[in-house]
Amino acid sequence: MYTMLPFIQGVLISTVCRDKLRLMSEDEIDGLDAKRLRRIAAQAGKLVAAGRLTADEAERLRAAPDLSRARRVVREIRARHASERLDDAVAEGTVSRQEADELVERLRGGEHSRALRAHLARFRRPGKRPKAD
Repeated sequence: MYTMLPFIQGVLISTVCRDKLRLMSEDEIDGLDAKRLRRIAAQAGKLVAAGRLTADEAERLRAAPDLSRARRVVREIRARHASERLDDAVAEGTVSRQEADELVERLRGGEHSRALRAHLARFRRPGKRPKAD
């Protein structure tokens, strides 16, 4: 069970795992540890061929000089995927534009919690995955 501590002037202070009563690392919050980022970068070619990444995204991911920049690229990719699904949901009237924008901003901010993923899964079309440009 996770808790987001209060905002102070719009800046998130920290995320606490209430089950373990300790501050969580950035790896635990967004699920992007060094090993996982290396695996994604190594498979970038396959992901481009499958339409999950654009060639530009794959290049930026491979060229990321450190974990922080690689995380930023993956966050942008996650936001693009969600944005495409949410744009369709807004057009269908199943979600408001404001809620869609808030969800995308949460992804851009690094949130990738189980609850957020479950919420976004409502907007996935059966058998469809977002395609890269």
